[in-house]
Amino acid sequence: MNWIRLILIVSLPVFITILGLEFGARLILDSGDKRSRDYSDYLPKELDKSLPFIADHNGQKCIELNLGFNWNQWWGFVNRDLDLECAKQHFSGDTFNVVFMGGSAMFNREAPNFHTTIDYLAIKDLKKVRSINLAESGARHMNMSVRFQREVTKLKPNLVIFFDGYNEFNSISYGGSPEDDFYWTASGKNRMLKPHRLYIDKAIELSSFLELALVHTGLYKSSRNVSKVLLNELEIENSALTYLNDKNVTQTLCIALDIKCIFVIQPHIYGSGIDEHKDIILRYSKKIPQNEMVITNGYKIILEGCDNCVDFSEGLNNIEKTFIDPVHFSKKGSMKVANLFREIIVRNMGTVN
Repeated sequence: MNWIRLILIVSLPVFITILGLEFGARLILDSGDKRSRDYSDYLPKELDKSLPFIADHNGQKCIELNLGFNWNQWWGFVNRDLDLECAKQHFSGDTFNVVFMGGSAMFNREAPNFHTTIDYLAIKDLKKVRSINLAESGARHMNMSVRFQREVTKLKPNLVIFFDGYNEFNSISYGGSPEDDFYWTASGKNRMLKPHRLYIDKAIELSSFLELALVHTGLYKSSRNVSKVLLNELEIENSALTYLNDKNVTQTLCIALDIKCIFVIQPHIYGSGIDEHKDIILRYSKKIPQNEMVITNGYKIILEGCDNCVDFSEGLNNIEKTFIDPVHFSKKGSMKVANLFREIIVRNMGTVN
């Protein structure tokens, strides 16, 4: 039994060392300025997580929310699986039917339940209106345009609202090409072209010490660390022009299929002057230092090139309790966006009962 004792003697210090390195690395990585969200303006029912995330008139029965990493072969990452036949029944001929599309800001995962989601608030109390939200976290317009072609056109909705802008610059912010989407840049490219890196990335995901030693020192280039990504004006311009081209293609399809499509440029926090927003900008700049420059310059190019986009890019600026980070909203922010969508819906309906 001496060999067992020898193994224990040798392995115990190694185990303690590894545990100490992991603990120390986790303390360093978690040492940033973390603050809990302010829910002081939420009602008790709005915080009840036992309630569903999607309301019935927003297509609850037709959407399955997936957990974890799921992939669609056409438009990429997917958390919302649509039951097409169910959706066709949900969109009856007696109702005004709306589809919402966009990225995580439209997905609105920050809402505890349906009571403060944008799609619920937008059509709340509009008895003749039904909606379905097909937004996906990280999606840029091209991802949604493909989903529009593959799914939405089969539903023949009266109105489609695209909530665009911010995610058009995710790929370059993570070291990718202006023409690529976030999913390909952050994970798909390595998985397909350099599969061995999948195992390295998984090890880094499980180990704080490896993340600190390899990623944050620059020894291993990972989408986990974007602080060292260098960007130039041409990449920002090409990302914006990619959006404008993709949006024009979608618009041509909308016209050809007689579907009313509205393109709303989503709000971001940059340019807001109140202290609450300045604090968020400062904290976020420590993670992605170049983000303010990228978003500000990129949005300018998009807005100059899109004469029929609805510009809501500064719609939440200087309004307290609207942002929880540069692009996602609290209850008050969601209500402001929903009010805009409601106006668009009512205007396109004509008379609403």
